Amino acid sequence: MHLYRKTAVVQFELFSSATEGSLPLATERDFGVILTIEGVTYPAQNFHSPINDEQWRQFDRRLRSCNVTHDSTCYRDAAAIRSLCRQLYQSLVEVSPAMRQFLGRSGDPRRLVVQTVRPELHLLPWAAMIDDTGAFLATGDLSVVQSWANFSLLEITTKKELQLMPILSQATNMVTAEALRDLPREIAQIDPAVGMQAFTARSPVADVDILNVEAHGDAVSNSIEGVPALDFANTFCSAKIALLWSCCSGAANSWGESAALCLHNPDLHSSDLHSRGAGLVLSFLAELHNDDARSISKALYRDVFGAAASRDPETSLVQIRADKFANEFPYANWASMTVYMRAPIDLSALPLNGPRVPQAKWAAFPAQPATNACPCPDVSPIPVPEVVQASSRADSGANPLKAAAPSAAPEATPAATDVWASLATAVSQLQAGTPNEFDGFTALPPEVTAILPKSAFEAWRGNVIRLDGGEQPLSLDVMRELNVSILDMPNTDTAEQLVWFFRQIERYGSPLIVWTNAAKRHMAFLKTIEPSSTLTFLLIYGPEPTPTIIDLVNENRLEEAQAACAALPATASDDELSAAYFAFVRSEDTEQAISFIQRVSSETERLLLIANYISRRGNIPNPRPDWMANHPEGRLTSLQQQHCQEDCFRKVISESGNLEQLRESGRAKHEYGYLLQSLGKISAAELKYGQALADLEKCPPGQHDYRWNGTLGRLMRDWADLLSQSPGRLDKATELLNRAMAIHSFHGRRLQIAYCLDTAARIALTGRRFSIAIENAVDSANLFEILKNWRGWGEAMKVLFDCLAETRETVRMHSLADLAMDKLESSNLPQRQREGLRHAFIYEKANANWIAGKLAEARSELEKLGQGSSDSSKVELDPDFEPEVRRLWRFLSLTQQN
Repeated sequence: MHLYRKTAVVQFELFSSATEGSLPLATERDFGVILTIEGVTYPAQNFHSPINDEQWRQFDRRLRSCNVTHDSTCYRDAAAIRSLCRQLYQSLVEVSPAMRQFLGRSGDPRRLVVQTVRPELHLLPWAAMIDDTGAFLATGDLSVVQSWANFSLLEITTKKELQLMPILSQATNMVTAEALRDLPREIAQIDPAVGMQAFTARSPVADVDILNVEAHGDAVSNSIEGVPALDFANTFCSAKIALLWSCCSGAANSWGESAALCLHNPDLHSSDLHSRGAGLVLSFLAELHNDDARSISKALYRDVFGAAASRDPETSLVQIRADKFANEFPYANWASMTVYMRAPIDLSALPLNGPRVPQAKWAAFPAQPATNACPCPDVSPIPVPEVVQASSRADSGANPLKAAAPSAAPEATPAATDVWASLATAVSQLQAGTPNEFDGFTALPPEVTAILPKSAFEAWRGNVIRLDGGEQPLSLDVMRELNVSILDMPNTDTAEQLVWFFRQIERYGSPLIVWTNAAKRHMAFLKTIEPSSTLTFLLIYGPEPTPTIIDLVNENRLEEAQAACAALPATASDDELSAAYFAFVRSEDTEQAISFIQRVSSETERLLLIANYISRRGNIPNPRPDWMANHPEGRLTSLQQQHCQEDCFRKVISESGNLEQLRESGRAKHEYGYLLQSLGKISAAELKYGQALADLEKCPPGQHDYRWNGTLGRLMRDWADLLSQSPGRLDKATELLNRAMAIHSFHGRRLQIAYCLDTAARIALTGRRFSIAIENAVDSANLFEILKNWRGWGEAMKVLFDCLAETRETVRMHSLADLAMDKLESSNLPQRQREGLRHAFIYEKANANWIAGKLAEARSELEKLGQGSSDSSKVELDPDFEPEVRRLWRFLSLTQQN
């Protein structure tokens, strides 16, 4: 579809009376500038060409040498061209600070229109400009186009079917013919013989939407295959898009008019300048190498009309230019490409019944009309972007990108036929850009959706992309058939691969993503990642499998998980035993939790669980490992807890020296970093986090189980939490948190989502976005309370108090403290931790009084914490806020404190 681009038009005018013809380039000549950005006119200084006519000739010779030689030996000439392009950028941005600011918005879709009736200015390589930092402007999604006059933002629209006229000279290698072979049926190709006849006869041709000319160009005679530029333009000026695969089609010489410029506007000397002319013309300033003609034409047609089906030729040309600069710099083809435009091209009327991928998962068996007896619900749009996770399970050692195995279409039963018909009706009612659900297959075996009938999706005219399953829905066949390279795909969790994949296809032609065998929890994934509005999702739910203990713990359904633990066999895997441990320890049932630690067979896994238990309960579980026989008995002090955990982590790291143990090494380093973070050792913690991430990313696919992806998500959340206290690093914190949210929501880890919301609140608080911080903190506290996780609830409440303290809302602080202490009474926390939170809430009341100026009341609240009394040592305060309590008491106390 046509991509909206913020547009700046820079119009050059010559002050002298020489309004016609062409003048040699001169650095001393003043050109007046009219600068308009998004409809607003800005003051601008005069423009001077950075080169004169002789320097342009040197540039032209270098450009031709690069394009003809076409190998790495031309790097020096290409570097000289790059230097000129940087000079051109400097000359342009000097006309106005607004121009510099517009060109500096790298990453935003933008368009710069160079508009002038001076032919000599059209010879400069505007689209190849390089900014102050050495960055290629096209890489930042800037489209630079040239126009003779009066560029219009009103799109040039096309019909539902297009006429393509190929003109392939027998004197050429006809390399662009390859790109024309597999165009969709909506593009009708005129016989090449008819095109050549019109070309040689020079008789005007009407109703041509795309003109594809591959013929020799002549710079001396300013012609294509012997036909002068103006004659050529008068013949084909009705084309919407003209692609001139001809040498020097963009610039015949430094004083003449090129074939492209004439085709763009054949009435060069008329007062009605834009009465005729092609909407978009692709041309080349110098000789065009056969390899460039082949690669550029294939990439352009594939992106605009192929499996990608972006239907946006302008954006495709920007991407091709940036790719050529990055990968074929010495050839300088990136500087030769020249694009003329009168207005944006809108091809959205072209339906493009796109491919159904992967092909092996589609069949031609029909979907019958729906019957009134069909019990299947209609597709229901979801008001916010969300995704779904399929409930089918994949082996932990499976390839991350599974290949779709071809299989025969299943025999349609009457029940399945009715469901397919109902689905076809639902597809016809889909609204583009929305996520949707379909429950019709929940009562049917999963084999029914092994192959999808094409007829059920006939109503959708764009691409239809199938994902299947919940663990690894993205297949290698999908990637290959959509021409999406996997080289840049993140080598992490499936959730991040999906986020990356959705970004790769968001500009494809109206893609419908059909996700079969999805699970309800994946809708939260879509809501979290907020995919582009160009993507439409249809989540087809299959029969729900019986959840495993791991599934139940992930979703924090702890009571169900505990009931399932009773059926664990003696041969239960460490994955299951680890999940069983967390099912009980999160419910504060420590005795049962210890029993599962004892059954774990892996020494490293047992050590990690022991360290977790020590951090929660403050003592070493029995029977303790032999090497911990000399560690302290009973309740440990804070320092002893720290040392015991460090001992466990160091032992795991030291024993994880091979590829098979990378997961455990990464987990231990993550937990070690979290311990250091809790001690305030920020730099050391971040170092451990970096080492942990490196280990986890090196893990082979066989280790990508729930312990691996769970650690990956928690690591990124903890890292984001560490950075949330630094105002200068909030962007990095947000990036890490978004990755964590994607992973946890994909796997349905509701408890971890609650922790992520807590970190989001901290990031917003540090950024002084208090309303957002309070909103996230409330959502976090509510979710923690639903999940009966009072430890996390206490953390969310502390963020809320910090927000209210910053906004000086002391009345709300008092009320919140009273509410928190009432809720605390129904918690499942051990008495010691419950008391610790109660003390924290009392301190918040004292802090509220201090902020409100009620010093006596603040002092009274602090006395409840044992401050100033002889037995104050009996009140054990949380180390996190004890210094603040002591500090405030010293200030408010009426007697001098030591």
